[in-house]
Amino acid sequence: MGWEWLRHAFAIPKEADFQPDERQRLLVDRLCQATVNRELETPALLTLETVRPLHFVSAQTLHFFTPLVAALGDAGGMSDLAKLLEHPGAIEYVVGRLETLVSERGKKA
Repeated sequence: MGWEWLRHAFAIPKEADFQPDERQRLLVDRLCQATVNRELETPALLTLETVRPLHFVSAQTLHFFTPLVAALGDAGGMSDLAKLLEHPGAIEYVVGRLETLVSERGKKA
């Protein structure tokens, strides 16, 4: 009756429910491709897996620094990255994309 709103008050979205929009997909592809081109996928994967439990804190930190970045240049990408990291499934998506690009690079070589 009056307590129905409380049932989902502290609900956390499931990782499997994550679907990035087109801008987020392009941003992740650009970041992952730059990482793979520099052959930094191992440190990137290690860092991503390490900070997985802190994904929301990382997103809030990026939101905090967005005005500073906006003063120096375009903060649109940083804001998109912060919105992406707010979802629990985002880290898994980025890790999967990195692993896909690494395997594609291995097939070309």
